[in-house]
Amino acid sequence: MNRKTVKIILIVIALIMVLLGGIYALNGSLEAFPTDEQQAKARIMAGLLIACGVIIGIVGVVIKSAKIREIERDR
Repeated sequence: MNRKTVKIILIVIALIMVLLGGIYALNGSLEAFPTDEQQAKARIMAGLLIACGVIIGIVGVVIKSAKIREIERDR
């Protein structure tokens, strides 16, 4: 796989994780009658999903910028 394919895959994974984290944060625990502890755990997991998605997205952008620097250096 080349860098472009890896970059696209990372960005898609990042978007999915951020979207799922956002949905999970809005809906909270999907229990019928969730306790406060279950809601807190759902908020923590939503935050972790969003944070991991952002980190993966940053890695995808860094791969792109590294490729641009490599092209400019070769000129």
